[in-house]
Amino acid sequence: MSAAVELSVVVPVFRNRETLAELYHRLCNVLASTVASWELVLVNDGCPHGSGAVIRSLAAADGRVVAVENEQNLGQVRAIHRGLQVSRGEVVAVMDADLQDPPEVLPLLWRCLQQSDGQVWAVFASREGSYEGFGRMVSSRVFKRLLYLLTGLPPRAGGFCVLHRLAVERILACSVPEPHVGILVACLGIPFAEVPFVRPRRASGRSAYSFSRRWRLAWRLLATAWRLRRACAKVWPVGESFSLSCPCKNWSMRDPAFLRERHRDP
Repeated sequence: MSAAVELSVVVPVFRNRETLAELYHRLCNVLASTVASWELVLVNDGCPHGSGAVIRSLAAADGRVVAVENEQNLGQVRAIHRGLQVSRGEVVAVMDADLQDPPEVLPLLWRCLQQSDGQVWAVFASREGSYEGFGRMVSSRVFKRLLYLLTGLPPRAGGFCVLHRLAVERILACSVPEPHVGILVACLGIPFAEVPFVRPRRASGRSAYSFSRRWRLAWRLLATAWRLRRACAKVWPVGESFSLSCPCKNWSMRDPAFLRERHRDP
């Protein structure tokens, strides 16, 4: 592995040609005042719509951009896993390429992780607002509620998160069919916190996941969570993993108001 950087940003890419340049420039602006060294790992998940060309162009112009190519579409979960394998950061952020995960929120997640003094290994951005249509919001909430009952992962926690290198190593060491980051964090007893943010609607284009594809993925993830939870239940009981793994008594892991107050800009 090459020399480590402070922060790796892993972004799965599929049908995001229109937003990649803006994502890159906004990340450059934000990270310039956040960390001394960083890399952007863009994983082209077999996209046939020109995203790969944009990624290669950004990588050619800036050595901090790492282009990863999947020959075929493996899905967002596996694309993120591939990015984690390539990443070199002491901290690794995961976010979407469609700008619904605003780069400007990333420093807040970074500060939350750094100020935990090692008591927290993962920080999730907790989604608020009406960022999808009614049908998709309802189906998403049903899925997230079931996932919460199985694993204890908070229902508003999305894929936008930062992970300590120790969390990344634990995730990569676990071999499961669908290596969903949130499921693995919750089931493996990785201590985490949440930070709320208002998620905007998609700036352009549409989701690559149709209704039927979303549900097929949801059932696969729920099956993975069920098997993994049963395997880990004797070590990290559901609903107790956070307190058992994080002995810091001054943190309320599920209290967005507390985190908002703690990380308010001076």
